[in-house]
Amino acid sequence: MIHLPDTVLKFTEARRQLISGLTTLLLITASGERLEGAPRVGLAWKRSAMTVGEKYLVTVIDVTAASRNGSSPLRPALLQWWRENALGL
Repeated sequence: MIHLPDTVLKFTEARRQLISGLTTLLLITASGERLEGAPRVGLAWKRSAMTVGEKYLVTVIDVTAASRNGSSPLRPALLQWWRENALGL
């Protein structure tokens, strides 16, 4: 299991992409003596007129094709989720 630093999401280009309304797909590749894989993280920012709210939708697909879904209502919560949830390799 690995944890990714939230600095990736703090880059200006990443922030601009995240709030565009399009799904942002991050492909993480890793290899080593006992490690190989390419988990994916999909992030989408959604604005809902019905609930008058905004939230980030997160989908993680690990190297075994197992997926997890989550959501974060605000950017600080997304950054915390990113730091605390490990990717399975």
